[in-house]
This record gives sequence, structure tokens and C-alpha cells, in this order.
Amino acid sequence: MSAMCCVSRCMALASSAFIPLSIATMLVLNSPSFLAEAEEKSSGTTTGAQPRVTSVVSDADGKSEGALNEIISITVANLSRLRDEATCQGDFKKNDCRAREIVLFVNQRKIEGTKPLSMSTDTLKFRLERSAKSDEVWADLLGAPRLDSTFLRLPVSVSVGLADGLAVPAVVADDKAFMIIRIRPLWSLACLILFAVMIYYLMRLSSESSMLRESTGDLLKPLNLRAQYSLARFQMALWFVLVVAAFLFIWLVTGNYDTINETVLVLIGIGAGTALGAAAVDASGERKEAFAKAIQALPQPNIPPADKKAIEEKWGSHGFIVDVLSDSSGISFHRFQMFIWTLVLAILFLYSVWSRLSMPTFSATLLGLLGISAGTYLGFKFPEQRK
Repeated sequence: MSAMCCVSRCMALASSAFIPLSIATMLVLNSPSFLAEAEEKSSGTTTGAQPRVTSVVSDADGKSEGALNEIISITVANLSRLRDEATCQGDFKKNDCRAREIVLFVNQRKIEGTKPLSMSTDTLKFRLERSAKSDEVWADLLGAPRLDSTFLRLPVSVSVGLADGLAVPAVVADDKAFMIIRIRPLWSLACLILFAVMIYYLMRLSSESSMLRESTGDLLKPLNLRAQYSLARFQMALWFVLVVAAFLFIWLVTGNYDTINETVLVLIGIGAGTALGAAAVDASGERKEAFAKAIQALPQPNIPPADKKAIEEKWGSHGFIVDVLSDSSGISFHRFQMFIWTLVLAILFLYSVWSRLSMPTFSATLLGLLGISAGTYLGFKFPEQRK
């Protein structure tokens, strides 16, 4: 009887020890490291620890942040294995092996065209460079910035990998996560102040002078009246302001100042050509000459209020919107058309700069549409001078 009890107890103890042992064995067999090692052995590639990115810092000051066109230093554990795989050396020396470049990855996106500037035992150095090949990737990463804490500094995952493969895992601590400096605060403040001063004086001068008004301003000044706003001059000023703002924004983010393209030149040319053409039509027309003679015929310096009111009604300003949309016959469709198409292209222009960090490239058809609107505006100014 005692022997039976002994056997039962031994079996119970063995059973209680077997269950935890089975669970532990299953956990080990299903662990990622065990599976990866088993896969390596079954495929016959190589053995050893996988490469891991352990640190990413600026090469200049050792901080975990950097901007475009700066050099970063990436520390990779077991870098020799990745180097052997790239150069078909060591365990990767096979007949079917093909040499490949080690490239930079940001947020698991391959930065095309990047090559290590230098390589040591466990460190690679890359330049955060935006080229034609990597333009779309950088635009996706840095374009359309949110108006929050990531506006100036964007946290990213930086790694390396083979040109035809994936990025190696990064095991960088959260407090050491790399930050891409999108915009430097000091330079952004300086550009913002410069742009604000420009806008302030532009608005002030356009209100107090004839800079953005019709050429009759010199005749109305003795009467303390302001001339009407000019649609052509407004268009020219609008494209000037947008191009300056876009140029500064792209330069702040990318450091690139060679950003003016053919589309920008055409837009500025259409605005300047329209304003120049409108001024030439006004100068050669009979309407302004007749108005000058009418002003000279009035009794000076005490002009009757009724005459002054009539002059203001016909020649004076009635507000920006009414001025730019009206000719001598009232609000006209050809002016409305030019005004709307100018605003539509201005919105597309700003969106492209904000989201893609580059000056937009409008098609010849779209630019031709704006040019036709400007030409129609100038064409209607000729008969307007005879009224």
C-alpha cells in the first residue's frame, strides 16, 4: 500500500513539473529570435546576430537632431555583417551574390541616391541630402507641417539597409529618438519679421498712395480723393508677395535657394505684362485727358461740393472689391473672370509650396488660361477709354 502511494506521489510531482516546463519550451520555440535563427539555418545563409541601429546623432555636435544638408552619424551593432552582405564577403560570398549599396532610411522610407560618406567598425556617416531622386520622400516627410510641436522639429526613425532591401531594426531609446530640424527658430523669426514688415508697408502704401491704384491718382490728390484700385497692379503685387513667401519658406525648410522655375517666371511675367499694358492703354487713351481738362475747368481752390461728389462717384475709390471688378460701365464679367482665376491659381500655388516644398509647375494650358484672362482684360480697356 505504501509503495502504491509513493508511486502516485512521484507521478503527481512529475506531472506538476512537466506542465511549466512545456509552457517554457513553447515560449522559447515561438520566440522571434529562435524563429529567425531557425530560418537562417534552414535557408543556409549565415549565422550570427542581426545588425541593429543603436544610436543616431549629429556629426557636428553629437546631439540627437539635425537638419537637411547636415551630416549624421549612425551607430550599428554588428555592422560587419551588413557590410559583408553588401560586398558579398564572408558568409555571403556566393556565386549568386550581387554587390549592393548601403543606403539611408528615414521612417522606413529609402532615401534614394544616398551613400555612406565614411564607414568604420560600427559607425556610418550620411548627409541628409535632398536630391531629385529623393525629392518625393523628403516632401512626404517634411511637407504640410502640422501647427503643433512637430512644426519646428519632427521626430523620425533613422536606419540603414541595403539598396534593394528593407531597413535594419532600430533599437534607439525613446529619449534618444532623432529629431529632424524642419525650421530653425531664429531664422524663421527673422524671415517672419522681414515678411511682416514688407506686408505692412505694402498695405500702407497701397492705401495711402497710388502704388496699387489707377493712374488718375495724381489728378484726384488735390481734391483729397483716392483713385480706384487697379486689378492689373493687384495681380502683379499678389504674385510678388506669394513668390517671396514661397521662396523664404522653401529656403527655411530645405536650405535650397535655387527654387525659381519657369512657372514662377511666367506668372510674374503675366502680372507685370498686364500692369504695363494697362498703364500704356490708360496713358494713350482719351478718357484720362478729358478728365484732366474737366478738373482744370473747375473753380479753384473752392470746388463746389456737387462737382466734387460727381467726380468721386465716377473716378474715386468705392472699396477694393468694387474697384477691381468695375469699369466705366459698372461691374464687368471679364474683370471678375480674371480676378477669380488669379485667386484660384494663387491657392494652388500656396498649397503646392506648403505640401511639396517646391515651386509648382503649372501646365502650359493652365498658364494660357490666365494669360487669356489677362488679354481679355486689356482688350476691354481700349473701348473703356472712349467712355
